[in-house]
Amino acid sequence: MKPFPRALLLLALVLAAINLRPGITSLAPLIERIALELSLSRGLISLTTALPVLCMGLLAPFAAYFGPP
Repeated sequence: MKPFPRALLLLALVLAAINLRPGITSLAPLIERIALELSLSRGLISLTTALPVLCMGLLAPFAAYFGPP
């Protein structure tokens, strides 16, 4: 099997990052509606917005372990 060129892998990484961004940033405009629907306190609202970033930071070291060899 032929290895991929580095430029192609970098492009794939950038495209994956662009694809993940809307899911993280789309929560802020809807946070008031979500809070009203779920009756969330201000503390839970702040945790809801911080949770995706915290998960990415905490789980990033394990990505290399679970990725392809």
